[in-house]
Amino acid sequence: AAALNCTRCVTYILPSTDNPSARFMAQAIYRLRVCAEILDAYGLRFGLEFVGAHHARTSRKNPFIWTVEETLDMAAAIGLPNVGLLVDSYHCHTTGFKPSQLEQLKAEQIVHVHINDAKDLPVEELRDNDRLYTGEGVIDLKGFLTALKKTGYDGSVAQEVLTPELPAGDPEELLKRTKAGFDHIFPD
Repeated sequence: AAALNCTRCVTYILPSTDNPSARFMAQAIYRLRVCAEILDAYGLRFGLEFVGAHHARTSRKNPFIWTVEETLDMAAAIGLPNVGLLVDSYHCHTTGFKPSQLEQLKAEQIVHVHINDAKDLPVEELRDNDRLYTGEGVIDLKGFLTALKKTGYDGSVAQEVLTPELPAGDPEELLKRTKAGFDHIFPD
């Protein structure tokens, strides 16, 4: 990755566990710290993605980490400066994390960004693997991007659309669909 000038690596954190939460936290911090140390040796930043979908955070016995604040606490416990957040518009939406809160983050806390959209359903009914293309749903993506810009973040913003089935259409159609959504939501 370093030879290809890739400077960032990310992973997600499951929001609930059947294991005792404290033990699971200790194991996760230890394992993620080892990963972060290896990545840091090669100059790579390490982004932790919180998963906010209600069904994912309630599917197991014990809640774990599913908010920005908890993920920042975990990054601090890992204790290396290359560890930060992967901020996903869908997970912000499903946890109630508002653009006004996003703009309070510092650029160095954000490693990577995913953008996508959500159906007009109660949060409890939204599924992590049933997202919409950017600009086709109810998330305030203009507000999300405006807030992100205010943080000073200058990294990638990648569309991540998870769906139960493969997207229908040829690659050209899907690119046009993506472009139309991006043209609609990216601030001038």
